[in-house]
Amino acid sequence: MNPGHADYGRLLATPKPGWSGFSIAGFLSEAFPAARVIMETDVNAAALAESRIGAAAGLDDVVYITIGTGIGAGLLSGGRLVHDALHPEFGHFKVPRAPSDDFAGLCPFHGDCLEGLASGPAIATRWGRPAHDLASSHPAWECEAWYLAHAALALLATMSPLQVIIGGGVSQAEDFHAKVEAQLTRLAGGYYPTLEEPFIVAPALGQQAGIAGALMLTALAHGDDDSRLAAAP
Repeated sequence: MNPGHADYGRLLATPKPGWSGFSIAGFLSEAFPAARVIMETDVNAAALAESRIGAAAGLDDVVYITIGTGIGAGLLSGGRLVHDALHPEFGHFKVPRAPSDDFAGLCPFHGDCLEGLASGPAIATRWGRPAHDLASSHPAWECEAWYLAHAALALLATMSPLQVIIGGGVSQAEDFHAKVEAQLTRLAGGYYPTLEEPFIVAPALGQQAGIAGALMLTALAHGDDDSRLAAAP
């Protein structure tokens, strides 16, 4: 994600077949030679939009997590989008195993990382049915809450966000956010002062958060000096 790096705009290792090594920036620059190409992750764009006009409006320390075919997170810290040599690989964070969970995990690189244990495909493989076919009382959701709460706890301990927004298809299950928050509150043990309800919330912009953030980022091409945009490449 560093504009000065030789691999800027090029996908690195990914479990998505056929995409490793593909240069998105190069492709777009060739197709639209007169346009300025700005690269950003979908989750960072969503975090930006939710922090400006969504569920976390007015907050400068926000995390947006998406759970779908994979798991990713966009981080806004001190009003600035976080990315250095690479964008944050939140989905590959290693989380403690839930009691009695012997599911091997689906990540082709790490097996039982967060994405390997709690993504949409992991749910479908683990339980034999996709997430949208599982009732809110199904044990899958307490298992899911366990893993997301442990991952959120790590975020609390490292960057102290004021709000964690969880979007993506899997998060649309009934009472999903409340289950994660209940687990997180238990794990936190009253230690973190920024953990105030509601802390785990749904995106106010729904499935449009990423699109809204991408449109905001186009302001960069026109000299917008907003502090939340200034850190983007």
